[in-house]
Amino acid sequence: MKFIKYLTTSLLSGMMLLGIVSCNKENDDPDDPKPITSIDQLVVSDNFNYDMVQPFNMRISTKDIYNNPIQNAIVYIYRSFDEETFEGDLMLTGKTDTDGVWETSYPLDFVTTQLFVVTRYVGLPTVTEVAVQNSSFDITIGGSAGLQSQLKGTYEMQAITAGYLYLCAFNNLGLPACLINPRDVINASMLADINAALPEKAPVPQYHPEYLAENNQTDTRIIEDAEVWITFVHEGAGYKNTIAFYTYNLNDPPLTKAEIDTIRVIFPNLSYYNSGGGLYSGDKVKLGTFPAGTGIGWVLIANGYNGTSVNTNAIHFYSNPAFNPETDPAKQQHNVLLYDAERQLYLIGFEDITRTSSGCDNDFNDAIYYVTSNPIEAIDNRDMPFVDPNLIDTDDDGVFDVMDDYPADPERAFNNYFPGRNKTGSLAFEDLWPLKGDYDFNDLVMSYQINQVTNADNLVKDIVSTFTIEAIGAGYKNGFGFQLNVPPSTIENVSGFNHQENIVSLNQNNTEAGQTKATIIPFDNTYNLFANIASGFVNTRPEMAYVQPESITVNATFNNAQTMAAVGLPPYNPFIFINKERGKEVHLPGYAPTSLANPVYFGTEDDDTNLASGKYYKSKTNLPWGMHLPEQFSYPQEKKVILDAHLVFGQWVQSSGFSYMDWYQNKQGYRDTQYIYSKGN
Repeated sequence: MKFIKYLTTSLLSGMMLLGIVSCNKENDDPDDPKPITSIDQLVVSDNFNYDMVQPFNMRISTKDIYNNPIQNAIVYIYRSFDEETFEGDLMLTGKTDTDGVWETSYPLDFVTTQLFVVTRYVGLPTVTEVAVQNSSFDITIGGSAGLQSQLKGTYEMQAITAGYLYLCAFNNLGLPACLINPRDVINASMLADINAALPEKAPVPQYHPEYLAENNQTDTRIIEDAEVWITFVHEGAGYKNTIAFYTYNLNDPPLTKAEIDTIRVIFPNLSYYNSGGGLYSGDKVKLGTFPAGTGIGWVLIANGYNGTSVNTNAIHFYSNPAFNPETDPAKQQHNVLLYDAERQLYLIGFEDITRTSSGCDNDFNDAIYYVTSNPIEAIDNRDMPFVDPNLIDTDDDGVFDVMDDYPADPERAFNNYFPGRNKTGSLAFEDLWPLKGDYDFNDLVMSYQINQVTNADNLVKDIVSTFTIEAIGAGYKNGFGFQLNVPPSTIENVSGFNHQENIVSLNQNNTEAGQTKATIIPFDNTYNLFANIASGFVNTRPEMAYVQPESITVNATFNNAQTMAAVGLPPYNPFIFINKERGKEVHLPGYAPTSLANPVYFGTEDDDTNLASGKYYKSKTNLPWGMHLPEQFSYPQEKKVILDAHLVFGQWVQSSGFSYMDWYQNKQGYRDTQYIYSKGN
């Protein structure tokens, strides 16, 4: 795989960094975790709120190599990403503005070490790997950074198989020494047209079938004596592809591959600088001067560059469809040849894997370059489709259908998942508040995934929240809600909730009545989500039969789309209310109660909530009644204290979160599995 790597700038103070390093060196030995065996032994800072995620700010700029902004570029942020399959755990999707910038903020756990910024934009590197440090990153994709160092290295003419020649020497990155200076100008306007013509993941047979018409040219035909150049535009591939050519007499073309005299390698490695190669969009090579009547056939050697030379045994794809390996004539064409009359150039796009393969996306932009000549009329442009910048945008929202998650809906464009498309978070509550309880954190355990649906301007139109009740370790019949930072009047409607107990009063838009902030109640009694749980316990006692978890999906739609900052960060302000008593709310530590919380309980029994000082839902010894975890929680069995099941939880707490940030993960020395509930029990 090829990634552009960024190391983000540290924003923490030197003192904080020293504190983290010191704590880690002293305490982070999983083989000797110095276990704390009693909740009452914990010494917890007043300022510790048991946070396992933090707001993470991201700023992404997209630029051409002249540092002009590229607007309307679709950008994706993944937790994990495989460039060969183009799949991964998607978090966020957005579009750059007129300044070529997309800024966003999202909750991120403290243990993630890297993210992957993916652009589906011809002319920009596909994948940028970002090392996560602290609470933000600010990166530029594209731009002129690094241009000065492009030609460093030793250039040599390597040996190659008979029947092949290199056009010129090249360095260890596969960068040819015969690049022309200055490079061609490929500005943002030109890239916008090319993106519409050959966008990422847009199958040409579906979006531009005219490019594959039977009589279209795919080779280049020279009809007057001419100088000919090719210019690199883009590579949208995980491979280190090689681009080559061969020539022939138009009146006597080769009928088989064996009749090709010599294949000349132009770009040994058609890969971006800092992404497995050394090229920038606009890098140009002169092929030579050719007489009238010359045909130029193009060859892509898939993943042909091996780090030192070209592997001529790798699979070849030719601009002559008959030379390609597919037996179905409809799948044999591997390149498209388009005429850009305005700029007087000929755009070529290649597909770099067998088109009968299930992994083939048929977007014909795994390698994109263009051909120019002097004179331009020397190239025959008959039977050649034009570069078409009018890709389908059904809802006319400025996002092409192929990149629009809601192509027929102008109010919606992108899905944004927390904690990830393939990942769930967890909420775990104790329900004896204001009494301390047994601290098994299984009275109510829910996994969740939240999708913030945004429009083409990156504003939130819907919040689609799925909560799955994994465990109920209580006789109490508890309800659940969450509160956003916006007024109830911003909500158009809430749907999907389950209310059966006449506990909750609703506004006309189905937000909870009597609240100053929009409050959504997915269910008012967790028992009602199951067919029969008369015992009061679900999946906490190993001696009892496993119960299939039940899910509920709630959709909150805004009247007018909101900024993510205005709405608040997922999972917002979640809480339970205990045993059908609406005012008896339990929130995460540090989260304020809603307007309907009954203040009579604050400061009673073990609770030390103090509204005036901003201390919420912590005990007199700063213990919580709720926790939010950034992944699925392996929770304790009934009556087993969390310290017994998760052996380094205490060290994490006492370090105020600086040690054992990953305490909830299944690492050596972190768990005593006999105390953790398992479906297999």
